[in-house]
Amino acid sequence: MRVHSSPTLNGGASDFGYTIIDTVSALGIRARRAFDFCSGYGGVGYRLLDRGLCDHLVLGDINPEALDLARGTIIENDLRNVTIYETDCLDQIPDHELWDLVVSNPPHFPESDLVSLWENRPETRDVPLEYFHERIWSDPDWTIHKRFFESVGDHLTPDGTIVICENGIGATPGDFDQMIRDNGFSYEVRRQISWDPFFVLVIRRA
Repeated sequence: MRVHSSPTLNGGASDFGYTIIDTVSALGIRARRAFDFCSGYGGVGYRLLDRGLCDHLVLGDINPEALDLARGTIIENDLRNVTIYETDCLDQIPDHELWDLVVSNPPHFPESDLVSLWENRPETRDVPLEYFHERIWSDPDWTIHKRFFESVGDHLTPDGTIVICENGIGATPGDFDQMIRDNGFSYEVRRQISWDPFFVLVIRRA
């Protein structure tokens, strides 16, 4: 499968995004319907589909530029099992959408000033500043995460699984503990040594 992409809209999908795929595979999950939250151009979701880890893929993102690339992938590969929503968090997702699997490589830093983030975190200085797209890097006060956990349960099947990749430079599992538990979920942390300090949260209904 040829996936339409852009370096400035990548957000890590083509490198540490593999940890999500590896985790889903290790869990033995094959979803009937999978959702890629904060999908961007679909770098993680299309890999799920290409690996046979889901039958139907749903992509959701707020950035129309990234979703135009995702639509290009559908056209070039003549895909009939992909649905795309332009959505602010899950606000524009129809009530009828239900998923067995949700994956996400969401924004990894709670700062709102991305230039300061780039200047003050030595770990990020090897990333060109033009790659610090606001809709990829920044989740001020973890608002996007909070909104996601508040609404995803309405679209998750009873035995569904959520797999999220987080960046240990910008967060710890404890940053998300309360918002996960307050919305009726439990979680385990899986660390991928090859992409340290990234970690993966595997989340299910409590």
